[in-house]
Amino acid sequence: MRRAVPLLLLLLAGCDRSPAGDKSGQPVAPPAQSLALQSIGFPDIEANDLYGASCAYASGKSMAPLVIAFDDEAVIKVDGQIQRFKLDPQCTEVKLGTGSRYLADRQVLDLAIEGEGKQVGYETVNYAGSVKLSTADGRVLYKTSGAVQCGS
Repeated sequence: MRRAVPLLLLLLAGCDRSPAGDKSGQPVAPPAQSLALQSIGFPDIEANDLYGASCAYASGKSMAPLVIAFDDEAVIKVDGQIQRFKLDPQCTEVKLGTGSRYLADRQVLDLAIEGEGKQVGYETVNYAGSVKLSTADGRVLYKTSGAVQCGS
């Protein structure tokens, strides 16, 4: 029996049990790393010239924007840095010329607004909406829903 144990260990060592493959032997991509989006504050808006007609997406009941979408780009803040996404020319318009999809290096930012808005100021309307940030191959990095404020 003692001789069988080393033999079994040698046989097991020869098996392909690498984490890069699934049971069918097909390669499996590692899970996407989740991101923590940070709120975009007024100093970020000033420093990055983020003015004009836009929709600001927040999480939950907060009004602190995690995404600000314009007619040509959208921005998020990760690790203290503003990241810019270009409007996908094939997306649908959401509000004020903003789009439903923005693209950056190997990332996709999908935005949605649901229902009718509520006028809260002369040029400001509040909506419910959602944000989804994914890798180019569809793995979700961040997803939330909450308040969206659109105005000029």
